[in-house]
Amino acid sequence: TDFHRYWPHQTLRNLWMLSQTVDPLRLRIEVLNNVRNAEKYKGDPLAPVRYKPDTLFAVAMTASPLGWFEVSNLPSEYAAQMRPMVAAWKVERARMHGGAIMPVGSAPDGVAWTGFVSAAADGRGGYALLFRELSAKADYVLPLEGLVAGASRATVIGGRGTAKVSGGELIVNVPEKLDFVWVRLE
Repeated sequence: TDFHRYWPHQTLRNLWMLSQTVDPLRLRIEVLNNVRNAEKYKGDPLAPVRYKPDTLFAVAMTASPLGWFEVSNLPSEYAAQMRPMVAAWKVERARMHGGAIMPVGSAPDGVAWTGFVSAAADGRGGYALLFRELSAKADYVLPLEGLVAGASRATVIGGRGTAKVSGGELIVNVPEKLDFVWVRLE
């Protein structure tokens, strides 16, 4: 942010593109202080400050998240907003990282629906982490065939939105732009 060169959607794009050939767990993906240098991004619809702290963490959580900030300079609400997501990730990460993590949706470009699916190693379910960038559509349908075999139930475990499995598809709704939903598939 010091040089007006950081955008969360670009970090997501880098991870999404690399995850096609590299196991995301081998990558360290940064989580930044979204309010630092906010004045440098004035008027930018994809400015870091427009993202919630838990969304910034979600961008990195299929990889190895790296907090790239001075903790002493974080606003107190930053940690408070991120804490529940980090706690949920700690509970689920071994199973999520134990599966095959694949990019889904469109390549992140700031306006797409994008994300990742982790197919459980035991063949029973997995996870979907879907991001609504600046897309005008609040709903997204992800065909599950070839990704998560036999999933019939979706439970939201993070983010803001709803999810259900119907006819071999995961149907999600994320009401706000630049937000996400994290779902356990069973």
